[in-house]
Amino acid sequence: MKQKVKQTWVWALCALAFGAACADSGCPGGAREEDGVCVDELASTGEDAGERDASATLDAAHRGQDGSSDSGPGDRDAEVDAEIYVEVDAGQDASLDAGQDATALDACATVDCIDNSTCVPEDPAICVCNEGYELIEGECVRDFCATLDGQAPFCGDNATCDNGTAAAKDVQCACMTDFDDCDHDLDNGCEIDLSNDPDNCGACGYACADGIACVDGECEQKAVGLRAGPETTCALMKPEEGSLDGEVRCWGRNGYGTNLNLLGSATTLDQFKTRPVVADAQARDLAIGPTGACTLSDRPSCWNNGGSASEWQVDSTSQVAMGMPFGCLVANDQARCWGELRTRSNTYLVTSTTPAVADFLPFAVAEVQAAAYNACARSSTGSVVCFGTAYPSSVPVQASPTMSLYAKSVVAGTVLTPSNTIETLMCALAASNSVRCWRPTGGAIGGVAAAAPQAAVTAIQTTAVSVPANVEQIAVGGAHLCMRQASGQVYCMGDGAADGALGFVSNAANVNTPTAVTGLNDAIDIVANGVHTCARRRNGQVVCWGRNAMGEIGDGSQTMRSTPTPVVGLW
Repeated sequence: MKQKVKQTWVWALCALAFGAACADSGCPGGAREEDGVCVDELASTGEDAGERDASATLDAAHRGQDGSSDSGPGDRDAEVDAEIYVEVDAGQDASLDAGQDATALDACATVDCIDNSTCVPEDPAICVCNEGYELIEGECVRDFCATLDGQAPFCGDNATCDNGTAAAKDVQCACMTDFDDCDHDLDNGCEIDLSNDPDNCGACGYACADGIACVDGECEQKAVGLRAGPETTCALMKPEEGSLDGEVRCWGRNGYGTNLNLLGSATTLDQFKTRPVVADAQARDLAIGPTGACTLSDRPSCWNNGGSASEWQVDSTSQVAMGMPFGCLVANDQARCWGELRTRSNTYLVTSTTPAVADFLPFAVAEVQAAAYNACARSSTGSVVCFGTAYPSSVPVQASPTMSLYAKSVVAGTVLTPSNTIETLMCALAASNSVRCWRPTGGAIGGVAAAAPQAAVTAIQTTAVSVPANVEQIAVGGAHLCMRQASGQVYCMGDGAADGALGFVSNAANVNTPTAVTGLNDAIDIVANGVHTCARRRNGQVVCWGRNAMGEIGDGSQTMRSTPTPVVGLW
């Protein structure tokens, strides 16, 4: 190991350096004679070597072992270089060999080395910073960053070390990329690899859920998507490597009346499942309605929505939506619907056993959402129109005010009440961080009434809803709305507090302002329908809350949950 050291040149004994000529010529370079010795004023007063400007170089011919001089004083170009920095071995032997020149030994006697350094009797003599010290700005400063034999690094493992400056004397330790000092103990350095530690994944103290690995600083998401029906919930599982389709696992109600088997042929024995079961499907998307379900793989496959299972060859299908008893898919900017759907005046909009182009829609379609007997379509520019039994004619009704909508997503929810009535709610998230909602059958959301459509309705009057900042995603049930911020915090409002659908304990019949869901600040995806809500968390966990009569929470019970509750047995 090499260290920077300070080399100070001092005047040697005048008699040794110049012989008899010393008395005749005097001491060179402004030094004074004292007891036959030429003494440098700066060296003798102990002034810091860094302040010296004078320097001297003694002719090598006058430093022979016999002390003789080959030339006169006028030939000597004398100069003192007050500070010269050289590289020497840190363990340099400072002892004198038996035959070493006495001149060097005597030179050390007059050298005033700075603190934490030692004079080495070389020719000329030099001051060397002691082991473990480094020369910084003219001072020998403790080299905390040096790793000495038998000692651990000052900053520990997986860390970089910076001594700072001599003036500050502040050692700076910094963890290397992907590492952190989670226990705040310098002795073991940056002991945690945040890229693969499931208890400290991406940040100290952030633990992945049980059974979830930490991969590249993020908890593995075994469930990559959630979908919900009025009383059913499903998770799209992570596809195997090389595949676009993953397993579908569902819990909750398995059908209504004679329309059982919502969850696939493997689950027909029971009407509901309180824990996730493997549905008979591999899919990259899924839609669940009150009486049917569809999966989307290379092509859509649907069952129990008006009868038998069907698989259609519709290329480029990007999305499916399920109403009652109809469904729609989006492919090549067109909506194609099947089943039965009428207007309020009993005019058929849809009556087909296979997907047929919904040519009554006025624009290229980016998204369709369905709720019970109604549906809404969104264009790529954010316009929204709705159609179905709530509306009087076969001409879709424009959501209004259109200039403030510019929807980037539309959601729909349905709730089946104990009295067998159906309530639906639809909302749109606009690019301006605003949310507007409407009810095809009238009612209220967030304490603001929305009038039921009239016979001659020409526009849907949407209601502006109070929202928190930076809303990234919305989800609705039959009477409640939840909003996820980019930070992961979730807020809910509307009806359903008594059934736990809002994610916090409340005795209010209707919560008019968005209220934070208890203990959920790291959501990356939310879904809702009926009177329940679910979320995927950044730690890989899936949680649900709300009414649980049919097992739609997935915790193995039928007990209502008013706060987020982990789904059990999902993997």
